Amino acid sequence: MEKETIFTGKTLKWIAILSMFIDHATVALLEPRLAMEAYEHLGRFDVFTLYQLGRSLGRWAFPIFCFLLVEGFFHTRSRTKMVWNLCIFALISEIPFDLLFSHTSFFSGYQNIFFTLLLGYLGLWVMYQENWKVYYKILGLLALAGATYFIRSDYGLNGYLAILIYGVIYPLKRIYRVPATMAAFYFEGWWAMTAFIPIYLYNGKRGNLRLGKYFFYIFYPAHLLILYLISYALYEGSF
Repeated sequence: MEKETIFTGKTLKWIAILSMFIDHATVALLEPRLAMEAYEHLGRFDVFTLYQLGRSLGRWAFPIFCFLLVEGFFHTRSRTKMVWNLCIFALISEIPFDLLFSHTSFFSGYQNIFFTLLLGYLGLWVMYQENWKVYYKILGLLALAGATYFIRSDYGLNGYLAILIYGVIYPLKRIYRVPATMAAFYFEGWWAMTAFIPIYLYNGKRGNLRLGKYFFYIFYPAHLLILYLISYALYEGSF
């Protein structure tokens, strides 16, 4: 192992989860407060600064998850099983996602991140189909891109393309992770672009996953629901 490659897959997952939790906790706990203080014209600056910091710290989550999705694509024993896992947790996560971000149990205009990861994963599968002719691949990739727009999945077309970019550079040298991350997440700003740091430092090893492989799937809908319940208890009158 090269000296500078210090992060295992498990470490990257924990970094992404922490970043995601900070981001979503900021939305759940500070957005209602911001709305109240904007209305009352009191103390907005302090809350807004903390809100901006929380959202910025949350920008590492999606780039890392996209990178790990591509890593998993090339190393999984069953891509079909992976697709089913993404489908199942996309459906499980939708109600908690809608409750937290839309304050309703069903909102058709915005779908959770698992749908984006699913479509990106299918895009990788199309891209690396050895027996498909080029125009079939192009049609398949365009159809999946259209699906991201049609269902309005989180991060939308930009998120889908970011996954494909990682898929393209995956067989290349590690240094290409840097420009790939910066190009793929330019739309998210420089905080997201700096996610190349942990991604570059990934050493290619899974790490010790004692919590079980489904913990990181379950955490997503579970933390969304818990944060919604806390937010509802604190700001019931504003929903």
